Amino acid sequence: MNYYDFSRSFIKWTSTRVSHTPRLQVEAACRVIRAGRRMDFFLSAACAGEAMYAPRGLIHQPAYEFTMICGRDGHYMFMKCHADEALNVAEAHRVGEMMSTQDGRGAAIVEMTAEMRRHGKARELQDYDEIRDAILRNRTLNARTEFRADGGRTRVVMDYPVKVCNVSHTEQRWQIDTGPVLLPDPRARGGLAVQRMRVGYIVFNSWDWAEVAIRALKQRRRTRPQSHFLRSVRLECRNRIFLVG
Repeated sequence: MNYYDFSRSFIKWTSTRVSHTPRLQVEAACRVIRAGRRMDFFLSAACAGEAMYAPRGLIHQPAYEFTMICGRDGHYMFMKCHADEALNVAEAHRVGEMMSTQDGRGAAIVEMTAEMRRHGKARELQDYDEIRDAILRNRTLNARTEFRADGGRTRVVMDYPVKVCNVSHTEQRWQIDTGPVLLPDPRARGGLAVQRMRVGYIVFNSWDWAEVAIRALKQRRRTRPQSHFLRSVRLECRNRIFLVG
């Protein structure tokens, strides 16, 4: 089951640039299993690129959105999305390697952790009445989407909170439309596994399929994220919804 308490789960790190600890809430998780190897990835909440502890000019100019994907294997990728796509940057590193910084000096993340908390209990919802009751009572919901990739050789398990959902009052229908979520992109390339992870939004109203709008990373001299969603894909999968807390 998806017991993650995303409201109490955080990515934290320390770097050689500023003596402090950034803490970013975790938005979604994804487990990728291939040939007996399990890799866990976590997506951070987004924030504005910022100058630290300055008396003025706290938001970097031009302003951009910052997000990070980190893996338990010590790899991470950060993404800076500007209004001007030409300025966008996505950079993947191992902990300890130098990364670029706004001032051009560079820095190294020397330690990074994803501290995942869990709810004390969870119950799977399986029919319209249960889902309708949970939505109308504003109960906390998580979801899990599981599918096979690479011709069945790779198992992918996406875990995420349900932030947006819908329930019909005229027919027994419900629909999840939520995100961001995290998943691997079979079209992606990169030396580190984290470079093949992508951010998206998921929509489903059935237990056995879903559609995901994927935000693409465009391969140029450097990997550059686009500010729009390049394409949507249909997944033949297993969707599950959980009442948590």
